[in-house]
Amino acid sequence: MRMVCQTLARLLCALVLLALARPGALLAQYQKYEGKTVLNIQFEPKNQPLEPSELHAILPLRQDQPLHMADVRRSIERLFSTGRYADIQVDAQPYNDGKRDGVVVRFITTNSWFIGNVTVAGRLSSPPRPTQLESISGLDLGQPYTESKLQLAVAGEQRLLETNGLFLSHIQPFFEHDDAYQQINIRFDIASGPRARFTTPLLLGDFKLSPERILTAAKFRRWIIHTWKPMTQTRVQQALEGVRALYQKDNRLEAKVSLEGMKYDPSTNAAQATLRI
Repeated sequence: MRMVCQTLARLLCALVLLALARPGALLAQYQKYEGKTVLNIQFEPKNQPLEPSELHAILPLRQDQPLHMADVRRSIERLFSTGRYADIQVDAQPYNDGKRDGVVVRFITTNSWFIGNVTVAGRLSSPPRPTQLESISGLDLGQPYTESKLQLAVAGEQRLLETNGLFLSHIQPFFEHDDAYQQINIRFDIASGPRARFTTPLLLGDFKLSPERILTAAKFRRWIIHTWKPMTQTRVQQALEGVRALYQKDNRLEAKVSLEGMKYDPSTNAAQATLRI
């Protein structure tokens, strides 16, 4: 008899699996083991997140008592309810202790992992700062760790890097497992690469003023030496504020300026802002 639950969120499968999976074969297993004496209860791996005394108190299944499927279901449910397990399998096999025939029941478990320390290191150009990248990851201390959360964290960090002109950045997570506390410490090693530079922005809308005046107000370019500035999130915001100030100064008090997009050209490592005015 084998029952498998893939994730904590699928607790219900522990309750319905016997009724749904291969009814004919399962019925034979049920009849084969139901009522036989439980001679031994084992856990794999041997080191569990709960103390033996806690496990004994939790489990309705008891040694030297008849095996009932209802007790197995309740045992799985109670183990999952502790929040310490991501996966539980239960396996029953014939067993003889030299005096009696019965069964040995094995709980094969996979621990849940919880988020520990989250750090950022590597060859990182600021901005953004490491603390900003750690914060935007959304990986909060003590929360359950999942692969989907990691993917969202990497995506969030990538977006922050790109809004600061670091389109060629590379993020590699590394893990350190703390078995004692079921924590997984995560270090994001980041190679930010060269920062993109601005290029002539694309202007959309009814902007009335000359493109040259708008470009001057945006301050994307150094006018004395005629070079484009490296792209950062702060400079993009300053550009929008500078263009808005230009229209205010021209008594166009209802003018609206917004960033509609940022197009990156990998061949030149240049970023073209699209401003709608």
